[in-house]
Amino acid sequence: MTRRILGIDFSGASDAGRRIWIAEGEEAGNRLQLVDLLPAAELEPGAMEPAAAIAALARHILADPHTVAGCDFPFSIPRSLIDTPTWADFIASFPTRFADADRFRDWAFRKAGMRELRRRTDAEQQTPFNSYNLRIHRQTWWGIVGLLQPLLVSGTAVIRPYQPMPRRPKPIVIEACPACAMKSIGVYPQYK
Repeated sequence: MTRRILGIDFSGASDAGRRIWIAEGEEAGNRLQLVDLLPAAELEPGAMEPAAAIAALARHILADPHTVAGCDFPFSIPRSLIDTPTWADFIASFPTRFADADRFRDWAFRKAGMRELRRRTDAEQQTPFNSYNLRIHRQTWWGIVGLLQPLLVSGTAVIRPYQPMPRRPKPIVIEACPACAMKSIGVYPQYK
């Protein structure tokens, strides 16, 4: 089995189709071979606006059950702010609770006592921003609303580590932080 690896530089900008970049690779022995590099706008239907570009990205992830897709946006918020029994409940209800990114940020900021709380993983990995920071809250909102929630509700992919590994091949989506990965190996060049 050849595993398909996607590295996704995610965006919640109004022209997300131009800003979301997908690096596709395949395992080649103990190496990763780059197969393709393209913006989401080049996926069918070729859209720039976030809803269509992110839906096309979801279809691209689901195209092969042996896919592992690393996405660089926060998959959650600090546990102390989640007011549902489980992460899955929080994500499933997210689009109906937060009509847009600004309402999401305002809610999280108020719930946190007007502070920017960090997830434990943010503190441990020294991520640049918390999940509802002014610079990243649109990315978090679009990532959850446009990608995670539809994949979770449809059961077409597994979101790790929140869900158990699948028994049969199914795309796996993981949160990634390229800046943190580069720092962890002592290399931090301009990588974009």
